[in-house]
Amino acid sequence: MTDEAEAAAQLRMKESHRQQVAHLETIKNEMHQLGKEWAEFAYVLRNPKGHVFDVGSTLIRIGKPDGNLGKPPAQLRPTDVNWDDFSRLLNDFQDTIKEIQRLEAGLNRQGFNVGISDF
Repeated sequence: MTDEAEAAAQLRMKESHRQQVAHLETIKNEMHQLGKEWAEFAYVLRNPKGHVFDVGSTLIRIGKPDGNLGKPPAQLRPTDVNWDDFSRLLNDFQDTIKEIQRLEAGLNRQGFNVGISDF
């Protein structure tokens, strides 16, 4: 492989690594938000006293008995429990971590010392 071809391959690997790390952050943020919403909803389900449930076809919200749902402490949408979407999210997370680890190993072997991410 020529020096020019090798440099181009290294540049592609670095860019791919950067993109995968950014993608992982997006996935982690989505997982965090989903977990936060589910945790709040689960808490109210375990402790329903003092809450009312507003059940609609596309949204379930939990509020206080004064009728003011305002910003509810918890809500759940049908898409929040879509098994296919949730499975895809978790699989994408795992696949992205594996790809980042593969890229980091390759970059480290080439002397770029990108370290090994802690997931």
